[in-house]
Amino acid sequence: MNNKRDLIRRCMWSIFILLIVEVGRQLVIPVVDISSAEALLQKNRALQFFGYATGGQMSVPTLFSLGIAPYMTSKILWSVFTMVNPEGTQHLTERTSNVIQRCLTLAFALAQALQMALMIQKTVKPVTIISQFDSLLILVFTLTAGAMLVVWLADVNTGRGIGGAVLLIVPTLFKIYRICWKTVLIVTTTSSLRRRVRQR
Repeated sequence: MNNKRDLIRRCMWSIFILLIVEVGRQLVIPVVDISSAEALLQKNRALQFFGYATGGQMSVPTLFSLGIAPYMTSKILWSVFTMVNPEGTQHLTERTSNVIQRCLTLAFALAQALQMALMIQKTVKPVTIISQFDSLLILVFTLTAGAMLVVWLADVNTGRGIGGAVLLIVPTLFKIYRICWKTVLIVTTTSSLRRRVRQR
């Protein structure tokens, strides 16, 4: 009975966290001309796919646009470092290791936020007394803060929910499935139409 209650509680936590993530993925950053930024970002198909694979929102600049990409990158890098140099990480406590990983995550989040901001810098607009450069800084800071908030939500889900950090990618995987399914339908429809034209 207690196990069942614990599972229900964990599921509720995970659903609550997924709702927060989805809301954050819809909160558009106000210092950007949305229509222009969307047009620029949607031209880059590789970036779109990367966003889907990491739980981000790369089609529009939103609070959670970066998803857990910085977190995943730092995890992979730290895993490689511990495999290459196990002696150098053996003496580290778990707390020190976590702090180093968070610093790496912050560095990658800042780098990816800068990259995205530079891609859409022409769409950044000044707001009242704020200059365009200040708006660009606000954009970078917001994207970085959003990425770190996603990392915190992933940690909360690992401790209190189910699925760990991977769960935050699940909603975007459905989008990849829909895109792949639409592509398959288009290809099969086109090929069948060509066959009919040839038969005539």
